[in-house]
Amino acid sequence: MIKLYDNPFRVPDKPFANWKDFMRNNSDNSTGRDVLIFNYFFQLVVNYYLNRYIYRNLPEEIPPVMIERALLYNGNCLFIKEGDMFGVTAVSLGGNLDIYGIPEDRYAYTCTSFNKTYNKKNSVIIWARPLSIPEIMQITIHCESMTNMRVSRDINIIQQRTPCFVAGEQNAKIDSNNMIQKFLKGIPFIKINKQSIRNQTIPTFEPVQLGIQPIFDKLDDAINKELSECLAEGGIYMTANTKRERLTSDENFQNAGLIESSRKAGLDCRRRAVNQINKLFGTNITVEFNSDIEIVESPLTESNNPFEKGGEE
Repeated sequence: MIKLYDNPFRVPDKPFANWKDFMRNNSDNSTGRDVLIFNYFFQLVVNYYLNRYIYRNLPEEIPPVMIERALLYNGNCLFIKEGDMFGVTAVSLGGNLDIYGIPEDRYAYTCTSFNKTYNKKNSVIIWARPLSIPEIMQITIHCESMTNMRVSRDINIIQQRTPCFVAGEQNAKIDSNNMIQKFLKGIPFIKINKQSIRNQTIPTFEPVQLGIQPIFDKLDDAINKELSECLAEGGIYMTANTKRERLTSDENFQNAGLIESSRKAGLDCRRRAVNQINKLFGTNITVEFNSDIEIVESPLTESNNPFEKGGEE
């Protein structure tokens, strides 16, 4: 019995609709393909997001990427010191509220079962953004949208391989199938039986044009635009136009305000936290936006970065 999801090119409603079945090696090819495409975009974007900020003079025992991973997935993290070692952990807030409505108790925890309660006198909360909501939520929304567009793009390309149907009588089925096979093999001259012509077998073949327009190039542009918006929300510039000569000044700087705002919103939160860490623990940590990530070229576009000539700082 054929199931609805047996079609590997079905446009998904939700890429993770049958995630558990996929993990159990279910034969649902549609779900597997959707998840692979989603993971492609998801990993692409997350890798860019994790490399947006550069920390200098950070204690050697703290990998910078672990700070950004915690901020990306949780919206905040906790900077602590245990003995002579510094660390960054996930944190749950609880207890009494201060005058700003932030709980005073900070419960640090890690995947190694470390669990300890801290407060503002021996720890510092690092916030990802002014509104502490994990950025992974917006990334997921964009990646789901790009997944749908990429599946639709693949469908449209496959449709171009079948531009028409061939209608014919049942008694001409064998001859028509043979001719179609020769067409597919690119044979320039096809020999037919004279008897077939006398019996008017060949003239009974009637092509039915499907008229499916090739729009995969437009879907490529739509994917690039969606990816550009997703990266812009993280402060990363990427041109979404396929040709440089099609750019206008408005298009070239359409996301510049969003990019600058996103960069400064995240950078201000990190700088404030770093200043508190330095004051509390006597360190000399600094943080800045990674200028090397300003130019991002899509495989389908050319770069024309408005920050190229003058910088963001």
